[in-house]
Amino acid sequence: MYILYRRRVWRTSAPAVSICRDGEISFNKALTQLFLRNGYECALFLFDPEEKKIAVRLLKNADIRAYRIVYHRNACQSWVCAKSFLKTLGWQGGRHQLKASWDPRQLQVEIAIPDLEKRAKARVVVMQARCRLNQKWG
Repeated sequence: MYILYRRRVWRTSAPAVSICRDGEISFNKALTQLFLRNGYECALFLFDPEEKKIAVRLLKNADIRAYRIVYHRNACQSWVCAKSFLKTLGWQGGRHQLKASWDPRQLQVEIAIPDLEKRAKARVVVMQARCRLNQKWG
């Protein structure tokens, strides 16, 4: 009997953001290419507590309040190390994959965030397998 493997990471060509376990906010290829085309180097983080949204406002020049954007060498991903920002929102080290939207008027990425305090526990499925050591298959 086979058990279907559910993919944990989803791929999309639409703007998307991942919050990683180490406190990085990672942007997918669609957003990364948009950032590179426009020459963005830094990001300011904004939080709207009423609508539970994060906005990442992009800047071409450095600002004392801004985080530096790091680009992957193949331009397939970019990220910002924002652990302190996430901790102020109640993030407890969980991984989240979120849909994002680009606002061209404000030059920012908008992200609706889930309840970061609650972490879904992974369900572990234990499978037993028979091992045939030193025997020929056939």
